[in-house]
Amino acid sequence: MHPDTFLVGDNVLLVGEGNFSFAVGLTDWNLPITITASCLGSDNVIKTREENIAYLKEKGVRVLLGVDATKLDEHFVLRTEKFSKIIFNFPHIGGKMKIHLNRALLKGFFQTASKLVTLDGRILVSLCKGQGGTRVDKPIRRWDDTWQVVEMAAHGELVLVSVEKFRNDMIPKYTSVGYRGGDSAFDTDGALVHVFSKREPLYPSMDMETLLQHLESQVLETKFGNLVCNSVYHIKYRNNPLEREGSAMHYLSEQLKSFVETLCIKVRHISDDNVPLHTELAIGSPLCYTEGHKVECSLRHTLFDVLDEVLKLWNQAHDEIIMFPGLIFNDLGVDFSYPPLSCHVLLLGDELSGVTEKCIRRMLQVFQKGAMYISVSAFEMAAECHHRITADKNIFIKNVTQTKVPVKVAQEFSLTVEGSGESRCISASVIHLDRLSELLFDVDNWRQLWTQESCVVFDKNIPFLNHSCFESLAYTCDISFLESPSFSSAKFCAILWQVAGDIIINVEFLNMYQSPDGWRSHCYRITYQSFDKALSRKQASRIQEAIIGKVLCAKLGISIR
Repeated sequence: MHPDTFLVGDNVLLVGEGNFSFAVGLTDWNLPITITASCLGSDNVIKTREENIAYLKEKGVRVLLGVDATKLDEHFVLRTEKFSKIIFNFPHIGGKMKIHLNRALLKGFFQTASKLVTLDGRILVSLCKGQGGTRVDKPIRRWDDTWQVVEMAAHGELVLVSVEKFRNDMIPKYTSVGYRGGDSAFDTDGALVHVFSKREPLYPSMDMETLLQHLESQVLETKFGNLVCNSVYHIKYRNNPLEREGSAMHYLSEQLKSFVETLCIKVRHISDDNVPLHTELAIGSPLCYTEGHKVECSLRHTLFDVLDEVLKLWNQAHDEIIMFPGLIFNDLGVDFSYPPLSCHVLLLGDELSGVTEKCIRRMLQVFQKGAMYISVSAFEMAAECHHRITADKNIFIKNVTQTKVPVKVAQEFSLTVEGSGESRCISASVIHLDRLSELLFDVDNWRQLWTQESCVVFDKNIPFLNHSCFESLAYTCDISFLESPSFSSAKFCAILWQVAGDIIINVEFLNMYQSPDGWRSHCYRITYQSFDKALSRKQASRIQEAIIGKVLCAKLGISIR
């Protein structure tokens, strides 16, 4: 914790101050902030407290005694106020260590503090080394031997956004008394400050009528007419990360644009404003309908589905290369690790030999990914396109420090294009921008690239992704039900996508039982994880029971066991 933690005009609440030495140190920074320092005890057992209180009052700091950190919203003074920073250093129930009681203290604090913090405010909690249970704790303890700070914060709709070292040297007057309820100090060596941000709840309403609206088709407005499609596609397309400045894929798209322009003289850039999202040619693509006429068509599942439209925009006399970053639509299946939409970039020109590979190598240099290298192989299957492919290759990235298989990030090939009674050969390449983003930004799950709060920042000119959540937890819940005539695994997964696709990261079929009487039951294991909003184990169980279970019963007629 240091002066840069605070902003001009911050209204700061200090909780559980003990001897008020932290408040004194913060006051001595002379920052343009307002400070309220509070503590539960009203006696003067802890030495130096009385002196510090007198000093704080002299400096204009408000001091409140008898403030319960788990009931801040009930305090007669605090309950009507809002704070941009709420700080609780080394919370402890006092007495001999009882880890479940310290978790309860954190849970109660987060639940009440979230009611007093502003929407863009922060809650900071300092814990001794190893207590928090996050990946940066040293030493790393067993999960059941930690205070489980991320899960406790989720009960207050709070997510962990950053963790930093506790800088005791920044406040030399601070003595963290209160260890086991006495005048002894906590061991702050290796201590961490956990910074939390408030988020909207995952499901503001659990009303069944509202929930069932997720299953209804939605109208996707485009420049080429409105399309009626699955609500998952509608929601995701409206949050297009290619158009959100600061997102990982927007950043890479702009970098690619810059690299291509340095390699080629004339580049024309087009977008979805110039090319339709649907096609009548694709087979096996997600279905949609034109609004009003109800004509069945397909959402593009590759940029080659709209290649003819792209070619019409290419002015051969003036454009050396045409560049088209766009979204493609994937089928919603049983694999929740695969995104509903993917971000690709299509490059098209008379001569593209080596351009894509050079751009990707340049990317690896910018990100200083010395452990990654590029490999090239022959293209093993034809693109789904009615134009003839005459030559092609795949471009992979392999990390030498990992055992994972190489990841295909681009394809280069030649196309024989028919038109005006003659054929000609052109170069084309497709860059899988989302896969490239996952590799360069060390992203484990595609959902992290789609969160609204994540953004690209720089450290010593090296770009990295500041995630919406610094750390999130996964929880598994089993669901067992009696089959109905309306049930199918495809319908089951489709409902899961529509109701909770952003937080369901895996669905595993466990078993099916058929009774002698002929009825059958199914059991699935569902794994939940939220990458932008708060989620606790209790909340995950409640979502499965009160939301997913009820919607499945209503739409498929199953009976939850």
